Amino acid sequence: MTKDIIKLASQVDLKKTAFTVGGLLLLIIMVLYIRKKIKESKEESKNEKYLNAVNDSIDSSSLTFSSVEYQTMADSLYAYLSDTRAGYAGVDEDGVYDVMSRLRTNDDVNKIITVFGSKEIRKRWTTKSSTYTLPGAISALMSQKERDKVNKCLEKNGITFRF
Repeated sequence: MTKDIIKLASQVDLKKTAFTVGGLLLLIIMVLYIRKKIKESKEESKNEKYLNAVNDSIDSSSLTFSSVEYQTMADSLYAYLSDTRAGYAGVDEDGVYDVMSRLRTNDDVNKIITVFGSKEIRKRWTTKSSTYTLPGAISALMSQKERDKVNKCLEKNGITFRF
């Protein structure tokens, strides 16, 4: 039996086997990469459709800030949601509460959502990043208790939108 195994092993062409295995591995890696890119593209399209719908719903006469102020608040929210001051990804909840408490109308919230857009943010305690809209980021990165506090900030100003 040992002689049969040795004879069989000597008949195997190592170069052909290595190329075949290498080619199969390369094919698998390519398929996984393409699949990931398709998934990302679908997510981006979904986010874009959502943001366009939110933008279309805004009544500009209900907006209470200038374009520059909305951009500044959106940039601040991004910084607060991707806070790395402690040496790891986290959320500066107090900063988020501060920005949310300044909003005065539902259209202010919708405008902040559209100006924020889709951003890549690293999740807490990981190296993995994901692309989020503002509601998605708040939902994924903040606890229910923290989201309740965000919603209370909005409620105090008569805003019915909830994260």
